[in-house]
Amino acid sequence: AEYGERICKELIKILSSQHDASRLEIMEEYGILAEIGFPCVLGSFRPILDSIKGDQEAAIILGLIFRDNQEELKEALDSWKVSRRVRETATVTVPRALQLATIQSVREYLYNECWRLPSDQQPSRFEELKALITGILKRAGKFPGAIKELEGFSLPVFPFFSEHFSRVPGFRTKQKTAIEELREMWKLSDFQLTLDDLIGILREMI
Repeated sequence: AEYGERICKELIKILSSQHDASRLEIMEEYGILAEIGFPCVLGSFRPILDSIKGDQEAAIILGLIFRDNQEELKEALDSWKVSRRVRETATVTVPRALQLATIQSVREYLYNECWRLPSDQQPSRFEELKALITGILKRAGKFPGAIKELEGFSLPVFPFFSEHFSRVPGFRTKQKTAIEELREMWKLSDFQLTLDDLIGILREMI
């Protein structure tokens, strides 16, 4: 048990802010991970993770270390009875963030995750998710360009309201559905459609 705990501590050091997660790849290449029984030491991680400040940080570390051993990770999370938030971060968000090959795909993922929520919840969720993915990429020790762009992202907010379209005949009777459809078209245009463009589309819709 003490041997496994020591291994856990050293692996977590590798994924600390002073180290680079890519060192795990070097360890794997030279057979070190196999020599120490990785990922058999997973069960010993819980007491170490309990000492890490913040559930999300622990989840990121878990997700990075065991990104290629999802079944073992899920079994451990089941036995530890972790929160839904930790489970989702370790098993879903970390792998997805590492698979997002381009900054465009990162942006689309962020937008889609937030736009599914009620409008009043979108800004806070966007900032939370952006910080989480930024943290994952930083800990992975890669993607410096993507991280810089990601930190500058903001959630586009549909800049038009029902008053902007009220002069279009028939708008009032279909106001709610029309606004939703116009918002979707605006998103699909990469936020380029102007008010005049949308009014023209609305006239054709009605």
